[in-house]
Amino acid sequence: MIKQERNESVARSIMRPTEISEEDARIYEDNPRWESYPKLNGVFARWDPSRGAFFSKSGVAFKNHLIPHLYRKYEMFNTTFDGEIWSPELTLQQICGALSHERDEPAPYYKQLLYIPFDAPYFGGPWTNRRIVLHTHPEPTIIALQYSPDISQANCDGKVFRYLPGIYQRGESGNILKVKFWKDCEVDVIRAELGTPTSLYAGVLGALRCKFNNTEVSVGTGFSHAERIEFATNPPDRIKIKYLSLSQDGIPLNPSYTGLDL
Repeated sequence: MIKQERNESVARSIMRPTEISEEDARIYEDNPRWESYPKLNGVFARWDPSRGAFFSKSGVAFKNHLIPHLYRKYEMFNTTFDGEIWSPELTLQQICGALSHERDEPAPYYKQLLYIPFDAPYFGGPWTNRRIVLHTHPEPTIIALQYSPDISQANCDGKVFRYLPGIYQRGESGNILKVKFWKDCEVDVIRAELGTPTSLYAGVLGALRCKFNNTEVSVGTGFSHAERIEFATNPPDRIKIKYLSLSQDGIPLNPSYTGLDL
């Protein structure tokens, strides 16, 4: 059984996408030098065959007894992969819960977790070379999901664009771009919550507590400094927010203020 092993080289060597807006994404949609793939709403994992382990972005090994079916599959492969531990049926909250280092036993639904490789970092060359490795890999990869609309629409929160001549680069790279698809809605404001005395927003608005369907959500980002001063003592009745998805409890994830609902 793998303990909470840390591989510092993973954290230093990962290529990270540059985030772009939905408006900017239109530039790349029909550009023949770029390809688009679904952005899976899961947890990054690198398969390192030299250590026989899946590692997180921070270089911590995922416990093999929590995802034994994935370890059994990949222990036979000698290629290093970057990928996503993901499921079309589970929420991100459930996926993270299943992988938590606080767990001693596998989650009841652990067999629903898949590992979807989306790059072969050490194969070298441009993306057109590295995608060949994914295309010929016997297990499902992001290449397969690209042509499976029914699957790719399940538990995906955006798109990833790949520059065809782009090489694998450490750190944030312009050879891979991501855009997140936000959902919009209007919510009623319940009350203003001031920032804590030791926080960046001490004495001004920390967040607006809002009603969302039959639950509550705290919206703490997206405000200008002037709005934080005003809303601290004079909160609006109703605001517009954007969010990425809903938790398993029906609460918006990553909610952000976008304006007043006038």
